[in-house]
Amino acid sequence: MGDFKVECLKKLLEGLQSLPWVQGKRHQMRSANHSLADVWLDCADCKKRNDRATRRQFNCGWLPLSEHKGPGYPQQRGFPQRTDPDDYKRPADYAKACRAEICLGYVIRLPQVCEASRALSHWRNGSLLLRYEGEAPTLLLLDCVEELQASVQASESFIIRAAREG
Repeated sequence: MGDFKVECLKKLLEGLQSLPWVQGKRHQMRSANHSLADVWLDCADCKKRNDRATRRQFNCGWLPLSEHKGPGYPQQRGFPQRTDPDDYKRPADYAKACRAEICLGYVIRLPQVCEASRALSHWRNGSLLLRYEGEAPTLLLLDCVEELQASVQASESFIIRAAREG
């Protein structure tokens, strides 16, 4: 059971740390009038557009692990290189690509990631208790919100630095 928990937490962490980068990339795509901006890393669209063999190459989270062939979703510029666990905390070479074990489209849609994203706006406004009708949020939710906020700050810092450097 321990290995299953670890795998679940790895996916959750990947989703929390990737969501702001995916949102930023979508924003860039929209700004460039890219036709797929609204469906980039959208699981429903991917299932329509790609056959099972392609999704196996992407390590689609909707497919059993035994079917994953890798290397993962195609590299995207603007994502942190994640080669060791510390790279999750300190932005490394952002011009390099992220190769997630599971497709980022899947991990950013995990229910816990979606809940943390909703909770983050309430947390920022000091209304987290209102969101949960006076019930204290769980420690896991608070950890998720903090992790998501840290990734938001890292992605925003990168955007600001990149704009300055031109």
